[in-house]
Amino acid sequence: MLAGHRRQAHERTRRVFRYVPFVIAQDPSALPEYEARCVSGDEADCGASSGPCRGPEEVEEWQRGHTRETRHLRYRRLFADYAVLEPVMSRTGSAGATDRTGGPGGTWAGVPDTPPRT
Repeated sequence: MLAGHRRQAHERTRRVFRYVPFVIAQDPSALPEYEARCVSGDEADCGASSGPCRGPEEVEEWQRGHTRETRHLRYRRLFADYAVLEPVMSRTGSAGATDRTGGPGGTWAGVPDTPPRT
């Protein structure tokens, strides 16, 4: 009964998906960010932060300086970047016409084959 209800209630919103191979890559138009936050403290974290930095060396230098000043030894390191999904090109040069493996390092993303029916 429940399966029938689900089918009837959502029949108009069903989508057909085809699988298109994509490679997830770091976006070259945006630089990655590195950061550290001091989590030393008995009752609460210190909370001091290096702020966003362009590389890990800059963050490590901030950590050494903060440790010299405070004797704090525990940090949470953060890394953030932007990623883009790029279609894997087949041997013929058309996107999405590869085999199911997605190629080396490829992943699969569901792409709607047709727009939802309304």
